[in-house]
Amino acid sequence: MSQYNYKIEERQLDLIEELVKINRYDTKEEFVSQALEVFLTWENDPQLILNEMTKIKKGPTVEQYGFMVFTGMDLIHLKKTYPKYPEKFNTSWETYLSKNPHVEEKWHEITAQHDQQSDERASHKDYEQSIARKTDAENFVKTLNFSEKIECDNEYVYDGYPLLFTHYSRIFPVKVALLALTELMRGQDRKLINFNKFTAKAYDLCEEISEKQRETKEKTKRESNISTGLPRPYSKNKSDPKQVEYQNRYKERYFGKVKRNKKNQRLYLEGLMSALNLIRVFKIDEEFHVTLTEKGKEFYMLKNPIFDRELVNTPFYDEERQYILEKLLLGKQLEINLMHAAINIVNVYDNKMDKEKSITDYLDETFENTLLEYCNSDKKQIYSERIKEFLDTTEKIKKEAMAAEEAKKTESDATQIEIYKRIIKKQSPIEAIRIATMGRMSELGLVKWSIENGKSSYKLGEQELIKKLKNLNIQ
Repeated sequence: MSQYNYKIEERQLDLIEELVKINRYDTKEEFVSQALEVFLTWENDPQLILNEMTKIKKGPTVEQYGFMVFTGMDLIHLKKTYPKYPEKFNTSWETYLSKNPHVEEKWHEITAQHDQQSDERASHKDYEQSIARKTDAENFVKTLNFSEKIECDNEYVYDGYPLLFTHYSRIFPVKVALLALTELMRGQDRKLINFNKFTAKAYDLCEEISEKQRETKEKTKRESNISTGLPRPYSKNKSDPKQVEYQNRYKERYFGKVKRNKKNQRLYLEGLMSALNLIRVFKIDEEFHVTLTEKGKEFYMLKNPIFDRELVNTPFYDEERQYILEKLLLGKQLEINLMHAAINIVNVYDNKMDKEKSITDYLDETFENTLLEYCNSDKKQIYSERIKEFLDTTEKIKKEAMAAEEAKKTESDATQIEIYKRIIKKQSPIEAIRIATMGRMSELGLVKWSIENGKSSYKLGEQELIKKLKNLNIQ
C-alpha cells in the first residue's frame, strides 16, 4: 500500500511539533518515519533496536542518555552506540549528574568498571616505548607548522591570568605531556589529536615515571623528589570512583579543561599547559582536539635529563630552565614579581632578619604585600578581584587562628583543644601560593630548598638563572 491515511491525535501532534521547534527533528514527517522504523525493528529484529536508535540525527538528549545509564547499560555498549557521548554534552552532563544523584552513582559505577585510563594503565612500559621512539617523533614534529590557522568551530585560549595556580607546584609534568602528545602525533601521522586520548596517555606516562621515581624514594629527600607533582601510582586493574575523580582533577589542572568564565560567560582553556602557552585546543565536529604551539614545539625539542638518564634528581637542564623563565613565563607578571620578592627574602634572611620568625613567615608577608601592590596597580581591575579574595580569606584565617590560639590557652576539654589546633593549622591562600611558588623555584634552580624537622629553609640557587629572572621586566 503506497498511501495510508491516519489521523494523528491532537495531543500527539502538539508534542511532535514541539520537538520540531526545538530542532530535535527537521519536520513532523521525519519524526513519524523514524518512529515507524524504530518500532518495526523492535518487532522484527529487536537485537538491532539500539542500532536503529543511533540513526536519530540529533543524538540522545541528556535525559535519554541518563536513563540508559540508570538502567544499567555498560560503558562499552554506550560508547559503541553513542561514541561521542557524554563528551558532546559538555558541561550539561555534569550539571545533570549533580541534580540526579542516583544516575551519578550509576555513572561512577560503570566508569569504574571500564574507563579509558584503566585501559592505558593496563599497557605497561609505555614510557620506555615513547622514549625509544622519541627521535622519530622529533623528526616528525620538526616538519610541522603549529602557528598556522586551523579550520574549526572554536579555538579556546588561556584567559590571561598573571599567576600560576597553587594546583600545580611543579612544571615537569607538562614536559611529560609534550612527550605523550608528540608520540600520538607520530603514531597517527597527524598534528591534531583527540583531547581525551591525549590526556589519558599523558597521565599514563606521568604515572609510570612517578612509579619509577618512587622506587628510589628512600635515597631521595622529599624536596628533591621528582615524583613530587606527578600523580600517585595506582595498582588496581580498574579505577574506583575516588581514583577517577583524582585522575580527572589532575588532568584538568595540568593538561587542560575548557571552562566558562562566571562573569562574562566566555569559554576559555584552563590548566598549566595553557597558562604556559604550550598547546592549542579546538572544537571540531563537536569533539575537542589538541595540538602544539610553536613554543610547545620548541620546549619539547630541548633535551631533558629524566628522558636521557631516568633516575636523576634534577627535572630540567639549564637550557630548559632558561627557556621556561624567558619564554614560558612571559606575560605572567605577578608570578615573576613573586619570584623576585622571594629571591630578595632568601638573599637577606640569614644575615639581616630576626630569627624569631621563620623564613616562611617572611615569605608569606612579602607575598601578601606583592599581591596587594599588584591589585593597587591593576588599573583595569581585570584580575585584582580574584586576588583580593585570596587576601581577604587569608586575613580571615589569620584572625581565626589568633582567636583559637588564645582560646586554647584556657581550654581544658581535649576535643575542643583538637578543634582549635586544626583551626590554627588551617592553610591560607597566601601559604598555598608560597608553597607552590617556592616548589617551582626550587625545580627551576632559583633556590635550594631543604627540610629539617618539618621546617623549610632556602638558599640562593644558580646565579646565572637568578640574573635571568632579574632581567625580566618587573613591575
